[in-house]
Amino acid sequence: MSVMKPGASTSIKGKDCERQLEYRRKLRLEMLKNECYEARSKYEHQRKNYKKLLREKKRKYMENEIKEMKENYKNKEVAKLYKGWKMERSGFQPNANMYQNQSGELLGGEQLILEMWKNHFEDLLNTTLVQYDENEGAEKNMKYPEEVVDSEANPPIVLEIEEAIKNMKNNKSPGHGCEGGNVEVWRCTGG
Repeated sequence: MSVMKPGASTSIKGKDCERQLEYRRKLRLEMLKNECYEARSKYEHQRKNYKKLLREKKRKYMENEIKEMKENYKNKEVAKLYKGWKMERSGFQPNANMYQNQSGELLGGEQLILEMWKNHFEDLLNTTLVQYDENEGAEKNMKYPEEVVDSEANPPIVLEIEEAIKNMKNNKSPGHGCEGGNVEVWRCTGG
């Protein structure tokens, strides 16, 4: 049975694992300095205890995951069930958040990536349309058309909005022109 790697999430391991790991490291350094039987046996004993603790933590974690998947099955939350099942089947997948900017450099920091995306969307949204004029044979720059607002349309009343949200399905795309996000968020927040 495999045990969790030292880089595993601390939410699974907890503080007691961290303390035992530090103690194990200290005993290892003492063992390397002294090279005596007593130091080696202390280190081996602590190493076994640490592995045992990790196995117990992993077992509890897996039991909780299975319990959660069973609850999702009972509550007919199919999307969550299959999402959990897929994560368990695929195992740990390393995720490198590296992006290439316009000049070809790799960006790795969260702030740099956010800045890159900000610049990208500003460039997309703040450009002008280019229209080809057949009569003159040249390109002509045009601004995006202003959105026409119908002043005679009555705004929807609160009851209509609540009814529309209630009738929407879960785990579906909100559709074109919907700036509010998923339906689940609206239901939970009462918006």
